[in-house]
Amino acid sequence: MEINTLEKDSVNRTNFNNGLMPEKTAEGFIKMIFESTPLLKACRTKILKAEKETLAGILEQKGQTRIVGVNNTGSQGVKDSEDQSAYRRTMSGYKFTLDTHEYSLSRTLSNKVLTDNLEGKSLGEHQASNLANMLMVDLEDAFINGYDVDPNGTLSGAISGAHTGVVTTIDIGTDPIVAGFPSSSDGHGYLAINDGSNNIELVTYTGVSGNTFTGCTRGVTDPDTGIASVASAYVGAEVVKWQRHHLIGRDNGIIQLFTTPESGMQASNIVDGSLINSGNISFSHLNEMRKALPKKYRTKELVYLMGADQFEKYREWLIANGSPVTQDKVMDNPTYYLSNGQTIMTPTDFPESKILLTTPKNLIFGIWQNIEMIKNTKYTDSRLADTDQTQWNLRLRAGYTVERTDAGVLLTGLTV
Repeated sequence: MEINTLEKDSVNRTNFNNGLMPEKTAEGFIKMIFESTPLLKACRTKILKAEKETLAGILEQKGQTRIVGVNNTGSQGVKDSEDQSAYRRTMSGYKFTLDTHEYSLSRTLSNKVLTDNLEGKSLGEHQASNLANMLMVDLEDAFINGYDVDPNGTLSGAISGAHTGVVTTIDIGTDPIVAGFPSSSDGHGYLAINDGSNNIELVTYTGVSGNTFTGCTRGVTDPDTGIASVASAYVGAEVVKWQRHHLIGRDNGIIQLFTTPESGMQASNIVDGSLINSGNISFSHLNEMRKALPKKYRTKELVYLMGADQFEKYREWLIANGSPVTQDKVMDNPTYYLSNGQTIMTPTDFPESKILLTTPKNLIFGIWQNIEMIKNTKYTDSRLADTDQTQWNLRLRAGYTVERTDAGVLLTGLTV
């Protein structure tokens, strides 16, 4: 039995010289993305008419209703003429900018698969559909976990001395700590080591000590960049560069925006969950988050976003600590969660050590209407003449932000 596997190819920008989707087609495609996951379906979405747009804010409240001291003489005329200026509250309009970044996906498929299959010509349509589904998964991952890693400092050193393929430290000849260089805690980049024969090994690290990267994980494979990395032995002088993660190292996602708000954003609300029940999830975590949220944002639309594994731990806690009635509802009705009457959502890529409480409309996701999707074959692209391959290339621009970082609470420090 012959098994054929799709492999992601490096995206060649010259492939995107045409193939712009018609406006109505692109609009339908974007709406399909917006409806693809519960989180994207719930948050505020926008089909953008430009690469960058200014949007109107909808959450801010400058003040709340006041009971005014109206005249109680019984004369309606006196009541109507009473000066109310002391009770007037201004609700000024505000706006924010949503910028977009480019996302690309390219897949190759052997033409033998296209000809030797039971689906016939319709297989091509299925591959195009698969591209769209892959993009949806990546976009939500970036939306949640994006971390803008664009260092001012660079790393371009060389291996210092011999290294075996199992060592957990990487020594280079110069001090890697350069102003603006991404720290190990960023977690969205690799040491890329060239063995001299253009074989690249990707290495992650947890710390830096002088000239040495420590806590290294060797031979990291990153299928999203097409690099199947293998740990290698080095004799010294091999080139070491820094390579950021292609997907989540390019724009700040919602977790990062609540952790460290960007310039112009409001102060965020952070709760250290490690101080509650030693970080083991319990009802107290959700309760403390709600108490940390400003009163004016405590609406019925609030949603707790958490990882699926963490939610299962919470269900186990409920069963162990709740009443029999609660236990029955938890076991029989998975939509019922004991969370102050609010909803819990578990996006696929949400980090297990954190929980976010906010209204989904506070989370903004937009896609520019100009989308390119091209199918290249040996008949349309001379570079494929001898490869026996067909390529599907998809490119669009997407952006995400938070309208008000003070309208949410981020809990950190949960045990995983």
